[in-house]
Amino acid sequence: MSEPKGTIILPPPPKGFIRLEPDWTQLGGPPARHHLMVGHRPFVMTPDGRMLPVIRGGAVTAGGNYYQTFRDKYQNDIALDWLADDLKQALYDNTITPDFSVTTSPQYGAGQFASGEVGSPAGGISVSGRTITNASSVLTFDATDTPWGSQTFSGAVCALLYDNTLSPKAAILINWFGGTAYGPTNGVFTILHPAAGIHTADLY
Repeated sequence: MSEPKGTIILPPPPKGFIRLEPDWTQLGGPPARHHLMVGHRPFVMTPDGRMLPVIRGGAVTAGGNYYQTFRDKYQNDIALDWLADDLKQALYDNTITPDFSVTTSPQYGAGQFASGEVGSPAGGISVSGRTITNASSVLTFDATDTPWGSQTFSGAVCALLYDNTLSPKAAILINWFGGTAYGPTNGVFTILHPAAGIHTADLY
């Protein structure tokens, strides 16, 4: 059975040593998989020894997690609550330049996200039905699928997941749609999260 027009189908996260980076695919196209592995694409070594993908150029070319937000969460510098906070997904076009290794509080509405948002309402849609589970030593963050109400827009190439409760509104991760720009015409645009979850990490 074919999926509705304007639906983004998300495959399961890739298997591997670390599974922190989102894995999405465009409708009808091959999976766009991005592993945290040396040699897969350019990386940068952070001061605390973490290796992060380097995204260059004036376009979105991959998805990833924001180092500064995860570091601040692990250090208890920010009170990011994956279940209680108002987490939102906002759609962006190909004019933004993601920088996952930035160390200056990546946030919605400023810096690399000061412009380029598409779709309505501004700020995106709250992610509901969120869960955090553990199965086979894999931690999984998941949620119900995210629909944008009936409307017309174009050019969506990625979705930013951010914390709308915090101030500033911390950018958590970007999910890339595989290189194709999408948008409905008088229709509902829906992101179908993979059965394996939005964000996963091996516990050991």
